[in-house]
Amino acid sequence: MIEPIERIQKVPNRNPDRTFIYFVRSGEFIKIGQSRRWKQRVETMQVGSPHTLIVMLVLKDEPKLEGKLHNWFRADHFRGEWFHSGPALLAYIKKRLPECVSKSDECELKKPTDWDDL
Repeated sequence: MIEPIERIQKVPNRNPDRTFIYFVRSGEFIKIGQSRRWKQRVETMQVGSPHTLIVMLVLKDEPKLEGKLHNWFRADHFRGEWFHSGPALLAYIKKRLPECVSKSDECELKKPTDWDDL
C-alpha cells in the first residue's frame, strides 16, 4: 500500500546553515556568489554570458560569508556581485584553494593551473 504524501518524510538538510560560496571569472571580472546548487547557478549564468565562465573556487561555508567578502573587496567592486580581479581578491582565492570542495564528493572542479594567466 502506498503511504499518503503527508506521511512521507523529507530528507533533512545536514547543514541547513551552510551553503556554497563560489568565485567565477568572466573576462576581467570575478563574481562572488552563493548557492546551495552552485553548479546549476553557474550553468544558468553561462547561458547569458558572452565569455566562458571559469569557476575558480568553491567553498562550503555560512551564507553570511558572501556579504563579508563583498565588503572586504569593496575597493574592487564593479557592479552587483561582480568585482575586478585585483591582487587582493586573487590572493584570497589562492589562499583558500586548499579548502576548495573540489576534492570532495560534493562537486568536481577544475582549478586554473597557471595563475599568471588569470
